[in-house]
Amino acid sequence: AVYNITLGSTGREVVFSGITTLLALGTFFLLPMEAMRMFGLVMFIAIFYSIMGALVLTPLMLRYWGPKEEVEQAA
Repeated sequence: AVYNITLGSTGREVVFSGITTLLALGTFFLLPMEAMRMFGLVMFIAIFYSIMGALVLTPLMLRYWGPKEEVEQAA
């Protein structure tokens, strides 16, 4: 129930903003400087894991440590 609430309210926005940021930083791969390519790679990986954390870990943490009243009312 918490997972559906999270994805229904903010999941789409998190995915689309993450994708646009990934695409923007992905252009660093096209630069001829090695340092900028590595920066792009590191930022790509960091943002990818941030998106996964927001979509997977946040609902799980809310399920166990979130407010109990809202979860029971929504279910």
